[in-house]
Amino acid sequence: MEKRALPAPQALLEALTHALGNQWAELLRLRQAVLERGEDEDIHDLRVASRRLRAALELAAPGIGQQKVRGLRWPVRELTRELGQLRNLDEARNYLPGLHDEGIAPLTATLEQRRRHEMHRIRHLLEDLPCKRLTRKLQQAVERLLLSGADHHHTVVGWLSDRNLTLYRSIHQLLQLPELAEHAEKRHRLRIAIKKWRYFNELLALLCGRQPGQLVARLKHYQTLLGDLNDREVFQEMVQDAAALPVTVRQRVEVVISGQHRQLIEQFRQLMKQQPLQYQFMA
Repeated sequence: MEKRALPAPQALLEALTHALGNQWAELLRLRQAVLERGEDEDIHDLRVASRRLRAALELAAPGIGQQKVRGLRWPVRELTRELGQLRNLDEARNYLPGLHDEGIAPLTATLEQRRRHEMHRIRHLLEDLPCKRLTRKLQQAVERLLLSGADHHHTVVGWLSDRNLTLYRSIHQLLQLPELAEHAEKRHRLRIAIKKWRYFNELLALLCGRQPGQLVARLKHYQTLLGDLNDREVFQEMVQDAAALPVTVRQRVEVVISGQHRQLIEQFRQLMKQQPLQYQFMA
């Protein structure tokens, strides 16, 4: 985003309340789509929508109050978490046929069965989501946020700046760790931190009426690469745990996945060198 004057504090608050309402409406729409169709894309989009709503709630917390935000954020966070296994199964179901190895058929059949079971569980979870109660709580939070404008008129930009710095600091600390590229758990933490900073910057652009800039594009690149690495590790575990696979098939598939994993590790090293992530605010 090119550097320009920020909107007035009250305008920022109003834009944030609109964003919260729109994101909640989108989450409800996608919930219904998953209940009706249960397609891979809807499930992925619902999980993303839950993360975006959480990002907006975190940003609005100084005006709404941490306790009230926690009451909204917790069920949304649980939704994000519960959808994770279904998302992993869908990614594996899309990835494994691309290996063009007929011996993998027993595993793909098992994944289809697990997917049906998981989809049944997720439908019950979505049906039980207290949508009306959460809608009322969100409306109350939005009203509280708007009323807070008089008290926090001169500190809204401070909220944005503090949140931005907090999110970047987590990334900076992880990037300083030795052998980050080889450490799966640290890479996972970095991927989550980058995702949060990306959602913040996308939301900030929306509040200011601007298009996301080059930083968001760079964060997407990091996120995609780290996500691909994480997926290969998940696929590797699925193959290793697949008792129905003959040993020769398992070994053959593991060699392919390991080779792709090594290539992605090298790409990640190069990305950190060529496109380092540096602190920016409203840039």
